[in-house]
This record gives sequence, structure tokens and C-alpha cells, in this order.
Amino acid sequence: MLWENFQTTFNYVADIHAPLQSRKVRNRKAPWLTDVIKKSMNRRDYLKKKAIKTNSIACHNAYKSLRNEINKKIMYAKRDYYTNCVDRNRNNTKQMWKHINQLVNKNSRSTNISVLQIDEQ
Repeated sequence: MLWENFQTTFNYVADIHAPLQSRKVRNRKAPWLTDVIKKSMNRRDYLKKKAIKTNSIACHNAYKSLRNEINKKIMYAKRDYYTNCVDRNRNNTKQMWKHINQLVNKNSRSTNISVLQIDEQ
């Protein structure tokens, strides 16, 4: 009884003075995204919201045009980034493999395989 009373009072005070806050975990920044591309992405998102809100064909066409343009820019920027990484590290295999592993999201060096059972043996 005494413990429950303390616990509820403590939780109440803790919730008032130190409430739980949720934080959005963001992925790490893509190194090929430039400030120009990011600004274009913000403009694209604005046009998408406007096209949905107004249901205007002109806004929708402007959004689609900008979306396609940004996708091309991202594709070229990504290609240029990885080409430059390969060119910079052509003679340094350790750095080359570091970038390759980063590209394929290889975080762990090895994984353990559990015991395999064949025909319940």
C-alpha cells in the first residue's frame, strides 16, 4: 500500500517535470544530396500539397515536372558521387571496400548460423 502510493506519486511528479518525449530518428544524410537538390525537394513537396489541396491540373503538372527533374538530378548526383569515390580510392583497396560495404549496408562482419536440423535429427 505504501509502495503503491509512493510509486503513483513519483510517476505523477515525474510526468509533470520530466515528461517522455518522442524523437524522430532520421537516417544519415545521403552524401550526394546538395543544397540545391534539397531546396528543389522542398519546392516539390510544396507543389504536391498544393496540387492535392487545389485539385488543379496545372499544379499537378508542375509537380510532376519538378518531380521528374529532381529524380534525374538525384540519379546523376548519385552516379557522380560513386564514380568519384571509385576514382579517389582506385589505389587504396581498404577505402574502396569501406565504401562498397557502406553502399550495400554491410554492418556486421559475420553472422552466426544456428544449428541446422535435417529430417529432425
